[in-house]
Amino acid sequence: MKRINFILLMLSVICLYAIGQIGFGWFWTIGSSDNADQINQVFINLSYSYITGALVYFLTIALPKYIEHNKLQPVINTKIENIGVMLNNMLVGFYQESDSTDLDIKNIAACQALLESADWNQTNSLPIYKTGQNKLCETFKSDFEIIQEDITKFILCYKSNLSTEQIKLLEDIKSAEFYQILSVIVDSRCYIHK
Repeated sequence: MKRINFILLMLSVICLYAIGQIGFGWFWTIGSSDNADQINQVFINLSYSYITGALVYFLTIALPKYIEHNKLQPVINTKIENIGVMLNNMLVGFYQESDSTDLDIKNIAACQALLESADWNQTNSLPIYKTGQNKLCETFKSDFEIIQEDITKFILCYKSNLSTEQIKLLEDIKSAEFYQILSVIVDSRCYIHK
């Protein structure tokens, strides 16, 4: 993309030079020819066409897209933060009484230690889950499915305004490797040993 932008910029400079030199005589000449008038006429026409096309592109596509991106950026940031909050909330049921309630989802080592030390067969203490479907493994799976749905809707809705890095990160979260194994364990009602 940078190479294309550079080429377009260079073409713009050449066109502006042609208009400035041929049309107004502002710059130096680059040579001479017996049919200079015809060559100049072709260059000036191409230059006007290119500059007109560039202006139309800027005013009808680039500028509105830039304005839309700036308007949507706070919404996108909020939605990404909400996904982080949802991921953090998945861990709330895993806390023991001695655990800190301020576990930071960005601290991968602490989250991993919490999940590895937990008894996935115990009941999630949060009252929002149905009785009989509130083992930690079941609630973790159902919460993750909700996050997957939200990420899918988010990407579909805001795809053109997300960076490639953001889309990759969201897709990585959505297709986490553990989900398939956890899904089999929960669906088969297996007991998880530490």
